[in-house]
Order: sequence, then structure tokens, then C-alpha cells
Amino acid sequence: MPESMTGWGRNNTKEFNVAIRGLNSKYKEIFLHLPQELFEAEPYIYKMINERIIRGRVDVYVNFNLEKIRKKFIINDYLFKDVYNQLNDLYKKFKVKKDIPIEYILKDVEGVASTQFGNSKITIEKLKSAVNKALEDFKKSKRMEGMRLIKDIKYNILKMEKLVFELRSHFLSVRNNFIKKTREKIHELFSKEQNKKFFDMDVVEILEKYDINEELVRLNSHLRQIMFLIKKENSGRKIDFFAQEIYREANTITSKVQESKVTALAINIKEMSEKVRELAQNLE
Repeated sequence: MPESMTGWGRNNTKEFNVAIRGLNSKYKEIFLHLPQELFEAEPYIYKMINERIIRGRVDVYVNFNLEKIRKKFIINDYLFKDVYNQLNDLYKKFKVKKDIPIEYILKDVEGVASTQFGNSKITIEKLKSAVNKALEDFKKSKRMEGMRLIKDIKYNILKMEKLVFELRSHFLSVRNNFIKKTREKIHELFSKEQNKKFFDMDVVEILEKYDINEELVRLNSHLRQIMFLIKKENSGRKIDFFAQEIYREANTITSKVQESKVTALAINIKEMSEKVRELAQNLE
């Protein structure tokens, strides 16, 4: 069964807080939001998400669980001393009468100051495990939302099937009445025997343009296709396509037959096909 593109997933461990959010998108988009200390894990996390997602935008947020993990502030003594001495020599050379800005050394000179984790061992494998559990929670959320969308799609498809049946039944009576009135009018206007055959052929041509049996057959075919697709995975785009085709067939019917009830039924079908499209566009 198709899954929704929208969903949430979470997993909190001793070391990490992981959250995954899914949003609608025409394409697959994966954005990772990791602490600087975990940048080396990006390729592994991206691969995990990429293999499990077909379509949609996915944001993955990973933060350290600061309540349960401690960091140590580490200073590289050798590098700090070297920078300090060079600045001191520079100040003397140019007779600068100011204190050496230690805070700038710590902040702006790469490698002088860094943070390390306490006794906890932060490994990529631990991170992958935490992300995988959040991903499972995320997929569960997507399946639940997908079930709701499919339920709504099915409801609209069943309603359209009833409308198509009603449309076919009503059109048959309208068509027969149209044939009768058209023949009477033509024979009334042209009663000469030599013109009878010619005008009967004209009626046939008019009826061929007026006929909507092909559109009705295609409508039923498209509806059956969608009912088949809602049981399959990753069929959001296909359902969207067939819903668009249903709209086109209904639109053709309204242009062929200008009869109030036929038009009303076809417009209802168009409106429901639009609803199905909106729902399908939320599916993978």
C-alpha cells in the first residue's frame, strides 16, 4: 500500500536525539542537519535515508543528548604557545601597547581549542542505529497517513463509479429522445422523399459526435486502474495520472452533450477527480 510523503519519526538514546520530518515534494530531497562533530557520518546517514525513500522532502535532525552526555574543553598547549609568542613578537616589533587578545586565539585559530566527549564513546555505528530506529518510526507514521489518504481516495472512486453508472443510464434515455426529436424535426422540414436518405445520414453523423460511450468506457477503465493501484506501493504518481485522465474524459462529455443533468453529473466527476489528484499528490 502506498505511503504518504508526510510523516514524523523520533528516537532518543543516551548519546543522540534524532528527529525525521517528511514533507510533500515532486522530487526526492534529503537534507541532513548534523552537529559539526558528526559530519563524517553524513554519507552513511544519507545512504540509509535514500534507500528507504522514493519521493518527497526529508529533513533529518541529529543533536547530542546534552542532559546525558558531557563535553570536555581541550586546549592544544603547543599551538596556543606558538600563536601567543608570535603575536607577542609582533606587538613588540610595532610597539603595540595592548594586551594580547587571548579570546581571539581560542576562537579564531583553528585547532587551539576544541571539545571532546567525556567517557561516552561516540561512534558512527551508534549513530546509524539511532537513525535507523527513528527511520522505522518515520515509516510507520507515513504508512498510517498513507492509509488515511487511500481511504479517502477509495471513497471518491466508489462515488465516481456510481456517478458514471447514473450518467450512462441517463444518457441512454436522453440519446433516444434526441434521436426521436431530431428525426421528427428533419422530416418536418424536409418531407420530400428524395431528401429522406440524405438527411437520415446527417442524423447518423450528428449522433456520432453526440455519442459518449467511448468516454464512459474509458472512465470505468481508469477507475478500475486506480482501485488496483491503491493496493500497490509507490503508486502516487500513477494514481495522479489516472485521476487527471478521468478529469479529461468528464470534460469531453460536458463539451459533447449540453444537457443539464449530464453536465451536472460530469462536473461532479471532475470535482471528485480533482480531490483524488490532491490526495494522490501526497503519496509516494
